[in-house]
Amino acid sequence: MPAGGAAGVVEGEVGAIDGTDRNLVLLAHQAVRIDYGAGTVPIYIGRAEPGAATSAAVWAIQKITYDGNSNPTAIQWAGGGIAYAFVWDDRATTPTYS
Repeated sequence: MPAGGAAGVVEGEVGAIDGTDRNLVLLAHQAVRIDYGAGTVPIYIGRAEPGAATSAAVWAIQKITYDGNSNPTAIQWAGGGIAYAFVWDDRATTPTYS
């Protein structure tokens, strides 16, 4: 078993995928940022290591879309997957979400 304590997890990888069970390994020590845009529902959610600069390409970013009643209809990831490789400051302009 790796030093991280879970079989199949790539040590040192934030948000690594457990190779055996295909589960995302969420780390309790992540910083989370939420952008509500101009409204009252979250549009973007970002996760990174605590202390990460919002200008650094170390964020995993989700984009949430809603219907006309503010019910969530889709959650998409920057770059199409769970990658800690995006800049939080660029969340609305640079990444492609799918």
